[in-house]
Amino acid sequence: MESKTGELYNERQVFIAYNENCGLSFGGFNMVQKWEIIIMKGESEPWWFFSGWKKDILATYVFSDKNSAFAKYGALYGQFISRLDHVKIKNTSMAAFWQAGDYVYCDSCDEDLQIYYGLLIFLNGEPYSFSEEDEQLIFGSEREIL
Repeated sequence: MESKTGELYNERQVFIAYNENCGLSFGGFNMVQKWEIIIMKGESEPWWFFSGWKKDILATYVFSDKNSAFAKYGALYGQFISRLDHVKIKNTSMAAFWQAGDYVYCDSCDEDLQIYYGLLIFLNGEPYSFSEEDEQLIFGSEREIL
């Protein structure tokens, strides 16, 4: 079945905005933080991390500083919230967006499955949960949730 929302992203993409001057110094060693903003598209919400979940990744943005990563997450969140009718948030930072009626047919289960767009943020390879201060920095006074 054809998507009613149109394609937001057509292929896998990796964008790197890596600033080598940002990082942490620990015991004489320079440790650079790795922030990743991940966009996914699939038949399940992005927080399930089912086997093979990485095949659903459409784009990855990599940053070494928190402020740049948060700015990108906020911008992408705004794009998704303006284009799709529904959003569900889990653990403060894992967002699933969808449009009613945007389905793909599943041959093995003989039914239509909802298509979800996922927006995730990782710090050093692990899902990151926003603090209240983080949310204030990213979204201002209040995050828009449909």
